[in-house]
Amino acid sequence: MKTDKQNRKKIASKIGVSMVTGLAVGTAIGVSSENIVNGVTLGVAIGVAVGMLLDINS
Repeated sequence: MKTDKQNRKKIASKIGVSMVTGLAVGTAIGVSSENIVNGVTLGVAIGVAVGMLLDINS
């Protein structure tokens, strides 16, 4: 049970980091394309995808 809890914490933190990164990237994309909502949505999607890839690779 203890290791399962630790694994969940690691996964949650990776997803959190990737979402924050995605949010930053998305905001930058949104500002440059003058459509912040679409940029942020795209950024979060990219961030989650990258987080999942990192999780698979680690």
